[in-house]
Amino acid sequence: MFRIILIMTVVCRAYGTGIWFRAPHQLDPLLKSGEFQPEFVLLKTGIFSRHGFLKDLHDDRNVAKLCHVGIPTIAWVTHRLSPNETLSAEVGAHLGKALSASLGKTCITEVELNIEPMPSPPIWVFAFIKSAKSELGRLKLRLTVPFVTESSIKGFHWGAKSAEKTSEVVDGIDILNYDSGCTATGCYIRLLNEGLDFAHYLLQKQANSSIIFGLPAYHDKTNLHHESVENPSVALQALRQYKKAKEVVCHGRFRIAFYAGWTMTASDKEYASQIQNWKKSLCTK
Repeated sequence: MFRIILIMTVVCRAYGTGIWFRAPHQLDPLLKSGEFQPEFVLLKTGIFSRHGFLKDLHDDRNVAKLCHVGIPTIAWVTHRLSPNETLSAEVGAHLGKALSASLGKTCITEVELNIEPMPSPPIWVFAFIKSAKSELGRLKLRLTVPFVTESSIKGFHWGAKSAEKTSEVVDGIDILNYDSGCTATGCYIRLLNEGLDFAHYLLQKQANSSIIFGLPAYHDKTNLHHESVENPSVALQALRQYKKAKEVVCHGRFRIAFYAGWTMTASDKEYASQIQNWKKSLCTK
C-alpha cells in the first residue's frame, strides 16, 4: 500500500501555478533548474478498477520527496471507462476507503479523480462521487471535466449547467482545456474564454468551489490535439486578452496547471514561466 510517514501541513500559495506529472522523477529537472518552478503538483499516484480496487503506482520514498521539498501535492487517480460501464455508489465507497487508507496519513490533502471518457456527466456519477467522498476522511475530492462550453466542438465538452451541478458534489473541479479538435488559434482562445467565464460565474456563486484550469504542455499527436494551437503560448494570449482576468485568475480558489505528461520542452517551460510571472504581476498590482 501507499504509505508516506512524513506528515506536513502545507498552504497553497495564492498564485497557484502547478503541473501534472506521471512520476516523481519527472519533476527533478525542473526543481534543479532556474526555469519554471511549479507551486503545486498533481501526481499520478494510482489507478482504480471498475470494482473500486486501487493500484498504487510509486514507491513511497519517491513520492515523499515532494513532501520534503514542501511542494503541495494532489493525488491524481485515474480510471478508463469501458463502453456502457457504470460505477455504483458501492464502488465509490470501496474506492474512498482505499484512498483514505493509502493517503490518509500523508502530506497529500486532495485527490483528483480522472474518469474518462465522459462526454457528459452520466446519471450514476453523482451517487458514485458522493459515496467516495463520504469515505475520504480529511482528504478533499476533485473531479476532472472536459471543456466547459456551449459551443459545438469535436472534442468532449460539458455545458455550464452540467459542470455546475457536478461541482456541487465535489470540493473542486479541474477543467482539462485540451483535445478540442481546434485547428485555429481563434477557436482555442474562444474556448478558453468560455471556460474562464464559467470559472468567474462559479467562484462568485459557490462559496466553497475550487477550480484548477488545465492547460496543455504535451506533444502527443492525436486527432483532437493540435499542438500548434493547444499550447502554453496561445493560452498566454487568451489569458492576457481576457477582460475579467484579475477577477478570475487572482481569486484564491482558482489555480492554473500544465498537463505535461512526461516532460516539458524548453519552449513549454519558457511560456509556463511567462504565465506564472504574468499571474504574479497581475495579482500584486
